[in-house]
Amino acid sequence: MKGEAMKTSVILVLASLLLAAGPAGAQGIFDAVRAGDLAGAKAIVGKDTSLVRARDASGNTPLHAAAIAGFVPIAEWLLAQGAEIDAENPARQTPLIAAIANSKDDV
Repeated sequence: MKGEAMKTSVILVLASLLLAAGPAGAQGIFDAVRAGDLAGAKAIVGKDTSLVRARDASGNTPLHAAAIAGFVPIAEWLLAQGAEIDAENPARQTPLIAAIANSKDDV
């Protein structure tokens, strides 16, 4: 029983650390993408490649953010880094649909 309690405690601590690090770490990629800062996005993803698939508080990915802003070079680069082209946000919009909905037909 004592071993089970210890395992549970360790799992809870690790889960809380992951949750605490996730959104804060992901915020940087969203800030860079929304600012049109390709160099900044490259630097951030260079440290953690999983961030190309991160989600913001609205459920959008960095590719959604690039598409919504109309930043084609960033969108192309994110795709080359493994971003999911067909990822849906909670409104069931893919990055392409989000771009069209925001009059960014170039994306």
